[in-house]
Amino acid sequence: MQEEEINNQDQGLDLKGNPIPPQESPSPGFYDAQPEVKPTREEKRASRKKGRKGGCLRGCLIIVIILLFLLALLTGAGYYGYRKVIGSMQPVDLGIEYTREDYTGLMDKIGLDAPPATLCIDCPTPTFSDPHEVEVTVSNEEASATFEYVNQYLENASISGTQIKMSDGSAELTTTLDYEGLSFPVYMTGSISKVNERTLGGNIYSIKVGQITVPDTVIATVEEFLLNTANSKLMSAGDSVRIDMLDITSDGLKFSGLVPTKGE
Repeated sequence: MQEEEINNQDQGLDLKGNPIPPQESPSPGFYDAQPEVKPTREEKRASRKKGRKGGCLRGCLIIVIILLFLLALLTGAGYYGYRKVIGSMQPVDLGIEYTREDYTGLMDKIGLDAPPATLCIDCPTPTFSDPHEVEVTVSNEEASATFEYVNQYLENASISGTQIKMSDGSAELTTTLDYEGLSFPVYMTGSISKVNERTLGGNIYSIKVGQITVPDTVIATVEEFLLNTANSKLMSAGDSVRIDMLDITSDGLKFSGLVPTKGE
């Protein structure tokens, strides 16, 4: 009897000799519908490729410079100064609210299909292909969501609560930077512009950590790092990217030019 049951199972039959119906597979998109889980530090590192150390080291150097400035400030401030500095560590609220759909909506609008893990500030530039012409206006919500979600894949730090608010000729950015168990609310103002078809220019007008104003010497270092990083990525993208127009306005970031369809 036991041998007969085994033979029936091997032939796809139940105990009565009737065919066993096939198991249904999850419908397309089933796994995509699961709740979003932020990547762990180990997952971030596993998703990244070799050759990213240069960007990581430069990015970490910027963080260390700011931390050393804060440490020197706290050391010389005394107990009451210390309490005042710590008490000022509150993020700036620009009133920008968004969801992940603002990020995915922007990717659909510009026609780019690329994993977020390849788009963060210190990620190596992916291989882009199939460029096409685009003319878009990126809203505050779309810019904020994109900066927030792609930079979940930073290797040695993380950000949260990003908000970007644009006006004619300039923009504000606020975010909370978490590094080595410490949290720093960062507020930055600046501008960005086109230099040529594959080069960006820009200026950082001010950086604050809480209510503490970062000195101009540190701001210059941060500005140089960000521009070098952005322009390095543009050069690496080759003929897949071309900037025809780039303007910050109160309606958002206006861009026209060439962007890739795929990145991997």
